Amino acid sequence: MTDKLVKCLLVATFSVLSLTFSSPLLAQHPGTDPALKDRSKETSAQMGNEDSEKLKGGNKIDAAEVIMEHIMDNHEFHVADVAGHAVSLPLPIILYSKERGLDAFMSSRFDHGHQAYKGYTMDHNHINAIAADGSVDPSVKLYDLSLTRNAVQLLLASFLLVVLLLSVANRYKQRGSGKAPTGFQNAVEAMIVFIR
Repeated sequence: MTDKLVKCLLVATFSVLSLTFSSPLLAQHPGTDPALKDRSKETSAQMGNEDSEKLKGGNKIDAAEVIMEHIMDNHEFHVADVAGHAVSLPLPIILYSKERGLDAFMSSRFDHGHQAYKGYTMDHNHINAIAADGSVDPSVKLYDLSLTRNAVQLLLASFLLVVLLLSVANRYKQRGSGKAPTGFQNAVEAMIVFIR
């Protein structure tokens, strides 16, 4: 009886959350709706020069390229867009080279790749050492030990998994494995059985 109740509550919770956090997508050409025209101008202003020129010239933008750019590894953790501005958490940049030694600073110092900092520059999330004249210095071999978005997500997921499984293991240690699991222990066991 309680298993059915728990399953019903999980399905209801998942359904409510899915409906709450879903957003409608508009699949209209930017020229058909004045509100979408303004949005198109904002979008082209936020895109790179090449993409905005393609949009103005009537050429099609490669959607796969734009999507891959957003899901690839990055040196900042994008949180949300608020009033047209991106809210993101900069991640630490840790660089080592025999020529320059160890350097550590936040990725926000690069201003999204528009500025150089401490003799380094970022171009498409690739960090290069630069010479005094601003050109890339090939004589400096960099070892990038930075925490990127994928590394941070991996660390967070690992931490959560360890905490969850340790709490379940402690519960088994207290109650023994002969008794049926209850509460959180039961929920974790149900997820494991579902995955299996």
